Amino acid sequence: MKKIKQNLINNKKTDHEKKVLSYKLISVVVLSMSFILLNACNKDNDDDDSIAEKINYSDASNWVSIPTATKNVDVFYVYPTVSSNATGAMDIFNTEERALAQGIFKAQASVFEGKANVFAPYYRQMSTKVNMPKRTCNRY
Repeated sequence: MKKIKQNLINNKKTDHEKKVLSYKLISVVVLSMSFILLNACNKDNDDDDSIAEKINYSDASNWVSIPTATKNVDVFYVYPTVSSNATGAMDIFNTEERALAQGIFKAQASVFEGKANVFAPYYRQMSTKVNMPKRTCNRY
């Protein structure tokens, strides 16, 4: 009987140790996979920085709407995708693309202007004609 009890105790220890070991193993695998996935397709893209530097939001011309704050409520409006630019990204300096943003602003956000200060910047967005490659990383 003593041997049976001792075996049961040892088996419980072993089961507990197995659980702890499996949790540690799962944690290591998850962390490793996360690291690999987050770093596998890391690209340097100088174009993003150069475009971002050109956008000066202290300049009122880079806003669809930048009112004088006279009301008690502020609304920050981000319009939906309006660009179908073949490059895959909206050119916020293009007159036609700005007209699209202004039109959608008038159709959707202008309803808030009676009760709120509605702020809406021109911003880069992915266009509807973007061609997303099926595989974005060719490292592996």
